[in-house]
Amino acid sequence: MGAVLVVLASAGAGGAVAQEGIDPPSAVLSPPTSYRSLSLRQAIELALINNRTLEKAGLDRGVQRFDLKVAEDEFVPNLDLVTSVQHNPITIAGSRTETDTGIITPVVSQRIPTGARFGVAWDNLATDNSAQPDTVYGSNVFLEFEQPLLRGAGFRANLAGLRIARLSEKSNLQEFRRLVINTITNVVFAYRSLQQAQRQVEVSESAVARAREQLRINRALVSSGIIPPVEIIQTEADIANQEFDLLTAQSVRDSSRLALVRLLDVERDSYFVAVEQITLPEFIPNLERCRRLAFENRPDYRQILTGKAISDLAVDVAKNNQLWSLNLNSRYRIAGDDIRYSEAVDRSFSRYNEDWAVGLT
Repeated sequence: MGAVLVVLASAGAGGAVAQEGIDPPSAVLSPPTSYRSLSLRQAIELALINNRTLEKAGLDRGVQRFDLKVAEDEFVPNLDLVTSVQHNPITIAGSRTETDTGIITPVVSQRIPTGARFGVAWDNLATDNSAQPDTVYGSNVFLEFEQPLLRGAGFRANLAGLRIARLSEKSNLQEFRRLVINTITNVVFAYRSLQQAQRQVEVSESAVARAREQLRINRALVSSGIIPPVEIIQTEADIANQEFDLLTAQSVRDSSRLALVRLLDVERDSYFVAVEQITLPEFIPNLERCRRLAFENRPDYRQILTGKAISDLAVDVAKNNQLWSLNLNSRYRIAGDDIRYSEAVDRSFSRYNEDWAVGLT
């Protein structure tokens, strides 16, 4: 044993052994000199900020919220202002008469959840006839009411569109949550894969170092005549295998790094090193609790339930559309005219000229 130690010491000092030295292959990759330490939290934050799929989904959410607002305005009163000017020249038996008419009509209309439509229109007219010395003003008020009795009648049929819009907004929000969850999940898996690949590179480097140390020892033993020279060949073959494993581990590490960079949507030449320690918290799974959490929180399952509710409402609308069309219509009008506008308004609201009609269509 003492002879072996002496031989090893002499080999460490360098001697005839160095003539068969084996240099590490130049193909073994080395990491760049500059790199960025990256924690898992930082990786998730970068992904949420830079991921283009999430950015597009965020823009789509603005459009979807606007669609919901449009649907919720279905039963909000509408106010319109209609104006028109008419010029009507007439020539009879060589006599030319020109009539100019200006009309301003504010209109208020509203649809109510029973399916009925209610409208109020107020015509304000000013007529100037070349055959008459004074301008004639007119004031006409129209009230209209239409209520479906079969098709389009009832709260269920008329609120279906609003309920579908709200359920669609809920489904869209769940879809956005699903995209966020998938993005975070993919980043976590990519980060852990990078950590695993980095650890494998360290293991392979240690294996190469041990194999080279074993070669140094074996050469010293061969120089001392303790072991035959053929043992050097096997040791060198082991070094070659370990170096190949190191190249493979470095390639896997680079592939994992590029996969993480792609998810983070940063520059492709960014060299990240995963530095967060892996901790495994104690967790005792409970089947009932896990099932309940999955049913409550999984966006894809909640989307299926929301889609079923939308389909049920669509079926109700389709059944209602198969009914006959029967509507109750009513109309009421009051009118008045005078050479003074104020008098025309007073005459109209004094109900000197009124008519009404009720019917089924």
